[in-house]
Amino acid sequence: MFQNYMKTAIRNLIQNKLYSAINIIGLATGFAACILIMLFVRHELSYDKFWDNAETIGRINSTILLPGRAPYVAASASVPMKEITETYFSDEVVRATRFIPVHPTVSIGGEAFAEDMHLTDPETAQIFNFTVLRGNLESALNDKNSLAISETMALKYFGSSDPIGQILHLKLSEIDKDYQIGAVFADMPDNTSLAINALAQFDLLDFPLTRGVYDTWGNLGEHIVYVQLKNPDAFKSINAQLPDLIDTHVVGLDSLKSGPDGKVSDFYIQTLQPLTDIHLNPSGIGEMKPAGRMNACRIR
Repeated sequence: MFQNYMKTAIRNLIQNKLYSAINIIGLATGFAACILIMLFVRHELSYDKFWDNAETIGRINSTILLPGRAPYVAASASVPMKEITETYFSDEVVRATRFIPVHPTVSIGGEAFAEDMHLTDPETAQIFNFTVLRGNLESALNDKNSLAISETMALKYFGSSDPIGQILHLKLSEIDKDYQIGAVFADMPDNTSLAINALAQFDLLDFPLTRGVYDTWGNLGEHIVYVQLKNPDAFKSINAQLPDLIDTHVVGLDSLKSGPDGKVSDFYIQTLQPLTDIHLNPSGIGEMKPAGRMNACRIR
């Protein structure tokens, strides 16, 4: 019986070639479109889920509300927020780290190049499990004279030779010194909200003349602060307590209060956003890379 059905189907296809071609092409196009859409949505939803600690990592975002001005919404926080978060939420936070974008001039062999990189804290190596190809990332970030670079950057400056122990000279603001390559990590995968080319330890002592730019609550800059929690259920609890942290620890902003009874937390708002939500729900100014949109992944 099945053979008869097949013969009839083939006969109809041959007798109605144009009609059959239109239907087959249309069906194939529909299937292809569905597959592409499915792959796109799966990719968008996979962002940052590959990190070992993905479910317990969050980013502190900021919103500044000032009279007569549009809200300033940023994916950043003040530099002091790292230490304050670790101490204020000691029962809920394991550790925190900062990524401070800088644009040094990198020199080697008489040539100079402009690069994008980040100053960070040693805790980065414990919060994010980078794929380390050479050297030791944790040791590199604990050494003020060491540099961790991406695979692409290593290839650019050192070709096929071993970059570990090699020297790059960095000139940036008050920093003007040689750095030894201590680690090489694999390029960031496409499905992450992080865009990192190179890392060096952040130390306020390196900025004696401009320390006030970093050591202040009034400058959000593009300083991104990530926090690792002990339990993913702590996001709600920490967000509920952040206004109290702001009111008790933020200094130097009293002149912006709405009145004698006003609070800093009325206009200086901090929120902790889960890492896996960042790509499809971007906070605002200061994202490391272009974000997606949750609406693009929904059927409406």
